[in-house]
Amino acid sequence: MPRNRTEGDIPLTAIATGNVDKLQCLLRKIGIDDAEFTNPDGMGRIRFYNSNGSKIDANTPLADVLKGTTAGVKGASYRSRCSWNTRKRWTM
Repeated sequence: MPRNRTEGDIPLTAIATGNVDKLQCLLRKIGIDDAEFTNPDGMGRIRFYNSNGSKIDANTPLADVLKGTTAGVKGASYRSRCSWNTRKRWTM
C-alpha cells in the first residue's frame, strides 16, 4: 500500500471517529502518511468526520454530514480512541 498519493493510489476514505476502535491509528501503523489525514475539504485521501472522537481541528465536520450524502462517500463509519494532538501527532 502506498504511503501517500505520490507513491500510488490510496482510495478516498471517510472515517467517522468515535471512542470505540482505532481505525485511523491502524492506517498510520501500516504506513499512511499523516498528510493524507484531512478534513473533507482537504487534499488527503483519508477524510475525518467527528462522532465523539478524534478531530483534525475545529473545522472537522460531524459524522452526521455523511448520512444520506450523494458525494460518493456512503457506508460504514469507524470510531477511534486515538487522537490528534496539537503537535500533529497521534496519541492513544
